[in-house]
Amino acid sequence: MRKLLFLVFFLTGVATPYVAYALDTEKVILNLNKQIKGLKTRNRELLGKIEEIEAQQQLTIKKLDELSEIIKFQATKGSENINNVLPNQSLKVSNEDALKLYKRGRSYLLTQQFEKSIDSFSSYLELYPSGKHLNDSRYWLIKSFLAKGDFAHAESLFVANEEKLRLHYKYPNLLFDLAKNYKNNKDFDNSILLITRLIDNFPNNNRIENAKEFLNELNLLKNQKLTQSN
Repeated sequence: MRKLLFLVFFLTGVATPYVAYALDTEKVILNLNKQIKGLKTRNRELLGKIEEIEAQQQLTIKKLDELSEIIKFQATKGSENINNVLPNQSLKVSNEDALKLYKRGRSYLLTQQFEKSIDSFSSYLELYPSGKHLNDSRYWLIKSFLAKGDFAHAESLFVANEEKLRLHYKYPNLLFDLAKNYKNNKDFDNSILLITRLIDNFPNNNRIENAKEFLNELNLLKNQKLTQSN
């Protein structure tokens, strides 16, 4: 019996340190896992901040480029004396600036920055009245106002420049777009006037069938309006 008790005490004494060691090891592993998770979280936060900084840098660069172009345009407006001294060189710089301004306006319109596209095309018309993209700028300025939802300005510009815009290859599209806006404003007479002009003058246009269907719809709506008024 004494031997048995001795054996039990002996085994207990021997096993206890190993059990304690195992428990301590488990705690160390848990702590390490917590630290690793914390480091991963911190790493993600840092990566997010780095991305924000890079985006801010790109925005700053873009703003600096825009500011540079504005300074160039202002310098161009006040450079008549220099133009007299170096006419060919000045003309080349002027054409390059004009093209950049036009392209910027198109880019703003494509990215739905309508206020900026309106400013760009308006500036082109003011700064380069003999520019290569003069009529293009008239067209895209009207399209910018339409996209913005400012039909009043789009209409007034179209009326003031229609004779010049007739030479633009997208003139039929503009007729269609304006006709649709007249229809939305329930001005069926002007809508019919423009869509009829499109059908009569551009019978081979790729939108001619749509235009004819649209005209039938307009006539139906106009008749309905007359019937209701009576």
